[in-house]
Amino acid sequence: MLQPMKIFVRNFVSSAALVLLSCCAASAAVSPQPIKSRIVGTIRPDQVTVVPGSLHPMVLAAQDQGPMADSSPIHGMSLVFRRSAAQESDLTQKLEQRQTPSSAQFHQWLTPAQFAARYGVSQSDLQAAATWLMSQGFTIDQIPASQDRIDFSGTAGQVAAAFRTEMHNYQYQGEQHWSNSTELSFPQALAGMVVGVRHLQTFRPMVSHLKSRPMHAERNSGSSLLHPEYTVLGTGGAVNYLAPADIQTIYDISALYNASVTGKGQYVGVMGQTDITQYMNDIKTFRSLSGLDTSNLPTQILVPNTGPKRTAASGAASGDLGESNLDVEWAGAVAKDAHIIYVTVGSSNNPSYGVLDSLQYAIQTNLANNGSNVIPVLSISYGNCEEQESQSDMVAIIQLGQQANLQGQTIVASTGDAGSADCDPPAGVTNETAATQGLGVDFPASSPYVTAAGGTSFAGDLANAAQYWNETGQGYTTASGSTNGSALSYIPEGAWNNSATTALSNQNGQLGAGGGGVSEIFNASPNYNLSTAHAQALPSSLAYLAAKPSWQAGPGVPNDGARDLPDVSLASDPDHDGYLVCTEETDTSGNITIPSCGGTTPYTDSKGSGNIFGGTSVAAPQLAAMIVLWNQAAGYTITSTQAGGVGNANYMFYPLAQSSPAAFHDAVISGNANTNSNAVVCVAGSPSCIANPSNNGDYILDGYSLTANYDLATGLGSVDVAAMAAVWGSVSDSGNTFNANTTNPSPDFEIYSKPGLLTVAKGHSTTATINVSSIAGFTGNVTLGCAGPASDPGITCSFANNVVTPGNSGASAVLTVAASTSASLRQPEKLLPTQRQKFQPWQRFAGGGLTLATLFFFGLPGQRRRFSKHARGTLFAFLLLAISTGAMLGCGSAVPKTPGGGGGSSLTPPSTGPALNISTFVTVTATASGNSSATHVLEIVYNLQ
Repeated sequence: MLQPMKIFVRNFVSSAALVLLSCCAASAAVSPQPIKSRIVGTIRPDQVTVVPGSLHPMVLAAQDQGPMADSSPIHGMSLVFRRSAAQESDLTQKLEQRQTPSSAQFHQWLTPAQFAARYGVSQSDLQAAATWLMSQGFTIDQIPASQDRIDFSGTAGQVAAAFRTEMHNYQYQGEQHWSNSTELSFPQALAGMVVGVRHLQTFRPMVSHLKSRPMHAERNSGSSLLHPEYTVLGTGGAVNYLAPADIQTIYDISALYNASVTGKGQYVGVMGQTDITQYMNDIKTFRSLSGLDTSNLPTQILVPNTGPKRTAASGAASGDLGESNLDVEWAGAVAKDAHIIYVTVGSSNNPSYGVLDSLQYAIQTNLANNGSNVIPVLSISYGNCEEQESQSDMVAIIQLGQQANLQGQTIVASTGDAGSADCDPPAGVTNETAATQGLGVDFPASSPYVTAAGGTSFAGDLANAAQYWNETGQGYTTASGSTNGSALSYIPEGAWNNSATTALSNQNGQLGAGGGGVSEIFNASPNYNLSTAHAQALPSSLAYLAAKPSWQAGPGVPNDGARDLPDVSLASDPDHDGYLVCTEETDTSGNITIPSCGGTTPYTDSKGSGNIFGGTSVAAPQLAAMIVLWNQAAGYTITSTQAGGVGNANYMFYPLAQSSPAAFHDAVISGNANTNSNAVVCVAGSPSCIANPSNNGDYILDGYSLTANYDLATGLGSVDVAAMAAVWGSVSDSGNTFNANTTNPSPDFEIYSKPGLLTVAKGHSTTATINVSSIAGFTGNVTLGCAGPASDPGITCSFANNVVTPGNSGASAVLTVAASTSASLRQPEKLLPTQRQKFQPWQRFAGGGLTLATLFFFGLPGQRRRFSKHARGTLFAFLLLAISTGAMLGCGSAVPKTPGGGGGSSLTPPSTGPALNISTFVTVTATASGNSSATHVLEIVYNLQ
């Protein structure tokens, strides 16, 4: 009796082992891996490496209040991956091709899905990293479709154990924070491919604090936190404030309106971190007073999984609302008929979520044109001194900027309001009247993938205001028609600087001036200025960024081997002249602290007081809206495969400054010292502080004066919007392309699909155009082949002509994908809902070990073990259970807890939960002949209906 039983057990075990192996193999074979895996070997927690740049610099300035309790929950952390060196090299080459007019790839943008498929992390690496996080006790919240991070939650104790750090509480300038207290450590198998962990500290973007009117904005002294780049001031006497009609006249926007270029059908994205929906009447009132369509109000999009709307009572500070209303009102004042999409975060139980998460979502998600593509132009009016920014956050934002540009998106960021001293506060709570931190520039404006918006001040009307203004009253712009505008023409501009000398420092000791200068990070000189820490910390794959982007060239541009700021500037001086804004502020109890517009006088409240803003925060949304108008004039439209934009706008600005100088207004030097430089006063003996040659006894930072053409105070100057629109689509090759760090590249070719995502119905077929373009003088033919997924034989593909010759202008072939009536699409595997039970490595080991034990005791040939009948029966029953458990665990499936089950667990496979983004692909292979033997593989995602 025992021999048949042994045969049965042996056969059963062999079958179970095959099931186990086939289960795991099937899981791995569901989706071909287009991205090379980088995790080699086992992720061993006993072999760790410190990842530099993973400690926020604010920790060093804050007061340590001791460790957090181990049980303290930390939600919404993100393990962020950096791209491989090969991906980075390929990406920079693609960015150059998309911005080179003679290239067949010119302005052929990727979608977020295509970008993720090419530049994300492989599915096997994501699974391995997620498994390691689970082994440390964390819960996986989601693996986003972007494939560049894993979102997870846990406790302070689990963070401490997993990343070899301690979580501490801190106090900074009266506010409570928590953060990791040291640099993070990761297993060596992971360390080389991670940027760090975001949302592991609560030094999120901070806000300015508004005082009683006349209003003043404050920024925490020495803050390393992203902050709104606006300055709110009030002045007495006869002044001219700026209404939308004034800007439309001054910058020649009205001429485009007359040609029906109003932004209709276009999109502008504004990044924020507070709710504006309950204050929509402020925006509606602003548009009504300005003669704009009051039905065209901004659309607010809340980033998923960041909690409910954030208000003053749930984590937002007053300055955020003022910033957000300023941005959406003035973006809409320029592109008056465009769709303004305001992207914000909620009041998550992790307070570190902020404006950078809004930017990430707007880059990685199709939010425009009913979700068919990305928003083509994005504005962010927050920034921070390069030296005081978290290095891991900086690398993450650099990577997002690259993605945005390759998707055709333009990012416009403000350069700051402290002039050449960006690391000093533009309005110090300590009544600081002079800079102490030396020269500095603002990030993300300094990124090579961002257009930096600086600030100017009107200088031409100082001697004769009546030449430029229709002045019939005081304290506000008066009506010249129904739009409340009074400007008569363009007004010559100089640098914005309200703090050129100690004697001229404004009444609050505020350093108010347009940000500009030389980047320390994106700089070929390792010993430039104050610090080399950031440049050294950038990963080797980003080392080529420590150089001057080659698009930044032309008359006046310094030959300094560095990224210089700003690129383009607009009027930003809150004193001359401030912008009118309708915004309401409340305290945490909901009490109104600053009433909005609604008085008998335009743009004022019932007491006749108005909200007057300035700062480069006003320049950024306006410049973004101008780019939208130029895109419309040039015929760029959003489709399901094209973003309808120009990508990095600096590829347009710098060549046009040489070929079409009339499209720019060069800043002028005047007799007023305030408008000739953005060099602010400083404390003698501080870095880069010199004696002011024009004022004995005074000291200023060593930089930056106005010059003809480009300068470090105003960049290329401001713009004539109508003149720029006439030439926006006329950029030709001029050598000003981004340095892709590819000296004498080998001949090669590229393939891409239009569209990149196919939809095919059962019993039908669909087609895609496979485009092939030459790189670096490639000659020869390219042979194309294709295959449907091995997991679904009902999907077939073919080429009518599978040999193409791209030459200099490229070539294409039509791919046909057919689905039989028996075709099926395997559903994505579900991974770890929040309620799912976590299995530790020993549990997986136990499952596999018991299966091996079964084989050892019953199935190994030539081996005999003597057991009693009772022992054999007991062991047999036990091993049958072990086999089934081991099979489930070995296939990597976790088991969900039964809600309300009193500690029991269900073995029912989960029906909901975050997915591993496993897609099904048609694989296209392209092989070259001629002067290259390259082979490229393209995976085209399809949806089966």
